[in-house]
Amino acid sequence: MRGAESLAPASLALALAIAAVALGLGIHLGWDRSNRDPDLSEIDRRHFFSQDLRRALGVALLTLLALGVYVGSRVPELIPVESPGAGGPLVRPNARFLAVWLGVFASLIATIVVALADWSATRKYARRHRREMDQSRSELVREVLSHRSPDPAGGSNGRPLDPL
Repeated sequence: MRGAESLAPASLALALAIAAVALGLGIHLGWDRSNRDPDLSEIDRRHFFSQDLRRALGVALLTLLALGVYVGSRVPELIPVESPGAGGPLVRPNARFLAVWLGVFASLIATIVVALADWSATRKYARRHRREMDQSRSELVREVLSHRSPDPAGGSNGRPLDPL
């Protein structure tokens, strides 16, 4: 089919672009893991383990997506069928074409779901750390204020406080 042949260069470029993104994310995942602080709390260690799994799954899904786009664009959507007594060539839908493209769509949706789950987990992690930093800051302010000596003159600028 001429349509499928004309899509071959574009689908190859798209598949290579998706594979390059997957490769880049895989390299970033490895770099991120190797530069991570080894002295993490248990809850942070669990968070990063789950994050690594989600991101590795995302890389695998993107790789599968690139492969599906490449292969799917080369599978004909219709295949000829021999039928005795028919006047011309008959065609029927190709089950492989349907299976490959359903797999592509499923991997695309799964990639989006994994990305949203990673985004949500990262927000939850950041929110927890922000709360911890706010608590630490509040405790530090309380400690500093508790060790502060009162002004001998009764005011902050050396003048006595106005009773009214």
